[in-house]
Amino acid sequence: MTIDRRQIKAYAPQTNGMVERFNGSVATEVLQVCVSSYEDLEILLRGFCFAYNHRQQRVLGGITPVQRIT
Repeated sequence: MTIDRRQIKAYAPQTNGMVERFNGSVATEVLQVCVSSYEDLEILLRGFCFAYNHRQQRVLGGITPVQRIT
């Protein structure tokens, strides 16, 4: 298996839409919260990931990511 390297236009990255949506959700929902320790951040991120994976996604036809992989 080889890696296919593709050049993209400057200022127009072409990435996976689901990844971009997830990163946007993290930026708007998680990074707004102040935590006092690494452990608290880990708990917050675990909870966010659980909630995100059980939230219906329009791009998946209204099912959750968990339903998609099972």
